[in-house]
Amino acid sequence: MKKERYLTFLKLDGYDRKTYVFDVYNEGMCLGQVKWFGRWRKYTFFPLENTTYDAKCLGEIVRFMDGLMEDRKHGQTKKSTKEEV
Repeated sequence: MKKERYLTFLKLDGYDRKTYVFDVYNEGMCLGQVKWFGRWRKYTFFPLENTTYDAKCLGEIVRFMDGLMEDRKHGQTKKSTKEEV
């Protein structure tokens, strides 16, 4: 789990995938997921319906995804990355 100022990113286990899946929460409410989008070859945010975001929340999501991409770029995959992101 990674806690930012407004959002919490909770890594989901049990998926038989090569990449991570994270639920994104604000004050206990799930807003969507960050997961790998193969066609774009990067992590993307999949928001739930009827959720609204301001620039600060979107910025936290972007920084989180950028961090995942940096880890991937440096060879840290699901099997070799430390448990807490």
